[in-house]
Amino acid sequence: MAKISFSFVLLIGIVFLFSCDDDTSYPEKYQKVRFEENKDRLFTAGGEVFDTTIINEFVARVQDNFSVINVYPSLDSNIVIYNTSNYTIELLSDTRAKFILESGETLTYAIKRQHGALLFVKDTICTTTDGFNYDWNKFKPVITKTEPIPFGELTYYKPTLFAYQHDDEILIPVISIMVLSASQRSCYFHLKENNSINEDYLSEITDATQLIDSVVFRESRIVFSKQ
Repeated sequence: MAKISFSFVLLIGIVFLFSCDDDTSYPEKYQKVRFEENKDRLFTAGGEVFDTTIINEFVARVQDNFSVINVYPSLDSNIVIYNTSNYTIELLSDTRAKFILESGETLTYAIKRQHGALLFVKDTICTTTDGFNYDWNKFKPVITKTEPIPFGELTYYKPTLFAYQHDDEILIPVISIMVLSASQRSCYFHLKENNSINEDYLSEITDATQLIDSVVFRESRIVFSKQ
């Protein structure tokens, strides 16, 4: 009777295990298919406000502050990013991707996965004095170094596009936000940012026992579907 050694059976098992571990077949192509618009959400000390009248009044108050300089911020502006996102996403491997623009130009990105998100990272270095220090943003680009400069700091970073991947879809978040700052006694806004809301920031607002920022925001999704 023929005998099969235990080590041979173990080897076959290991090969089978690794061959079944990831059945992803590259490349994968994703096309833009729809825009998901979410409702406006307002957070103040004490919690989230659901009354649409109060939410609309808050937005109008921020807009009135800027109307004197003929600036009219709108949370509806997220759709602008959708309308200009005319490209195909192609995942080349688990670590590389390329974006194919309407013009035929190709942009190559490294892929990183972080906190449930899919990060497309450019292999170039840019600089800014901004610092990306916005508490409401969930994500920051890949920062390579910082150095002091007069009256501030210079940040070196790799341009990064933030996304989520669920089943056969890639979802790119876009957020517009208006803030009434209690500490600075001012208001400001940031529109059409590729980012998501930081839930920890919202918790700090709702759990506050003293005067703190109040924010209204709208987070949308640009959805790309696997072809």
